[in-house]
Amino acid sequence: MELTGTERIAAPRARVWQALNDPETLKACIPGCERIEMLSPTEMKVRVALKLGPIKAGFSESYYDQLKSGKGRVILASSRDDEYSWVLPGAPNSLFTQQLLAGLRGGIASEDGLIRIFDLFEYIQPRITAAQQNQHPIFKGELEENFPVALYVGGKKGVVAKTEDGYKYDVYVSYIDKEPDATWVWDTLLPKLEDVGLKVAVSGDSGDPGVARVVNIERGITQARRTIVALSENYVNDNMAAFENQIAQTMSIQESAARMLPIKIEPIDDSKLPLRLSYLTILDVTNPNPRRTEREYARLVGALQGPIASMR
Repeated sequence: MELTGTERIAAPRARVWQALNDPETLKACIPGCERIEMLSPTEMKVRVALKLGPIKAGFSESYYDQLKSGKGRVILASSRDDEYSWVLPGAPNSLFTQQLLAGLRGGIASEDGLIRIFDLFEYIQPRITAAQQNQHPIFKGELEENFPVALYVGGKKGVVAKTEDGYKYDVYVSYIDKEPDATWVWDTLLPKLEDVGLKVAVSGDSGDPGVARVVNIERGITQARRTIVALSENYVNDNMAAFENQIAQTMSIQESAARMLPIKIEPIDDSKLPLRLSYLTILDVTNPNPRRTEREYARLVGALQGPIASMR
C-alpha cells in the first residue's frame, strides 16, 4: 500500500515529530488503521483494513491464528525431475502457477473458510496432467495434519459437494499402477463409472479432471462411500495394496457396513487371496462371455449407486 499527499500542520516542528513517532497518534490519523507496532526506532508494522466497494480487505486475528496453527512442511514441485514445467501458448504464467492461482482464488471449495495443503494439491494435479500429459506435479511432505495455507475467498465458507450420505466421493479405486491393471482401470472401469455420474477418486496421478487425485490412501478411503479393489496377480503380491484393503476392511468392520467391493480383473487362484478378501462376494469380469461380463459390471454399478449394505 502507498500513501501519498501533503498536509501542513499548524504546530511546532518538535511536537509534530513527536506525534509522528507515537503509534497511537498515528493510528488515529490513518483511516481504517487497526494496529501499529514499533519494530525499531526507525521501523513500524501497520495493519489497515480498507473497503473497496463491496469488498473489505483485512481479516480478524482468529484467521491469522488458524493459518499459523499447522505443523510440518510440504514441497509442491511443478513436475517430476525428468519432465518440463510447461507454459501453454499465450499464457501469462506456467501451467503449474496458473492452476495454483486458480485454486487459491476460489477454485478450491472450503467448508471452514480455509484452503488446506492436501486440497490444494488435489485440485492442481489432475488439471495440470489433463492439460499436459507429460507433466506430473509432485507432493512431498512431513506433516502431522492437513494444515491451512490460505483463506478461501477472504475467509468465506464454501460448499463442498458431497453424496447424500455425506461422502466426498462415491468410490475410491484401489489398484496397482502396473500393466495390465492400469489400462483396465483407466480405459474400462473409470469410463463406466463416470458415464453413470459417479464421483471417483484414485491415489495415483490422475490425467482426467473428472477423477479426483487424493494425496494419501487413508484420505481417499475414508472420504469415499465404497472402495473398489481391483484383484490381480499384481495386486495380491503388493504390500501397499494389502495396506489399502486392510484400511477399507477395518472401516467396514468398525461401521458394520459393506464398504469394500472386490472385483477380479484377471484369472487368479482363489487360494492366493487373503482370508479378509476371500470371504467377501467377489465380482468377476474375466469371463470370456461378454454378456456375463457386462452383467458383472451392471452389478458393480448397481451396488455403488445403491445404499451401503449392512454386515450384521
